[in-house]
Amino acid sequence: MLRTIKACVAISLRDLWLELAAVAGVWLLVELGTNLVTGYYFYKDGPACGTVGFAGALTVFGTAVMAAFINVGRVWMDFRRGLRLGATRRGLLAGEMLACVLHSLVPVGLALALAGVSEGIYRLLWQPRGVQLVFSVWTFMIPAVLALLLAGPVAVAYLIGAPLLKFGGKAGWVLWCIWMAVVLFDDQLSRLFGGVFGPFVETNPLGLGLVGTVAALVYLGLCARWLLRLPAATVGTRLARGRE
Repeated sequence: MLRTIKACVAISLRDLWLELAAVAGVWLLVELGTNLVTGYYFYKDGPACGTVGFAGALTVFGTAVMAAFINVGRVWMDFRRGLRLGATRRGLLAGEMLACVLHSLVPVGLALALAGVSEGIYRLLWQPRGVQLVFSVWTFMIPAVLALLLAGPVAVAYLIGAPLLKFGGKAGWVLWCIWMAVVLFDDQLSRLFGGVFGPFVETNPLGLGLVGTVAALVYLGLCARWLLRLPAATVGTRLARGRE
């Protein structure tokens, strides 16, 4: 089991450097572009609203989305590959969970650090010249949002990856239908959930968060049970059946 955990972490470290390079590269390009745009309009029209903070915000939230998709592929592909190679399920579950946490904390942590650099560039270069910062990612960094950015990619990995391994392509269609329903009927769903949970949230501000946390933990426990009981022989055939 320990050997499997070490192997999962070692393999994940090879990809981690590429992710960090992608995060830093995107931030550098956007930061350079927004500073050039701000400088152009500053010398053309004088002090105005700047776009400097956009680079930090895009990097932070974009990195969280990137980490979520990478972790989904890790759970879906690496767990299946590990079973075929004869690794233990408990070792794979612990190793992939640790790898997902690593691929969430490190890239998002780097993105937050780069957002801090963006804020520092604004305060050093543009704030003394009267340029207003329209958007700052730090105004949204309440503990709940920070926890969602760090733990969300791990939860999404098992929310999507575990059903795909357990039920194959059918789970993919169900998840796609849920996603399209959220995208197409977001206003109706917002009003529905606001009418149902609105009074509860007003009287118990932390209650909904606690309920959501408990539900997420229960679902993650169910995902772990699926993965620990997944037959190795059917891992590769379930997805093939879903494509037929």
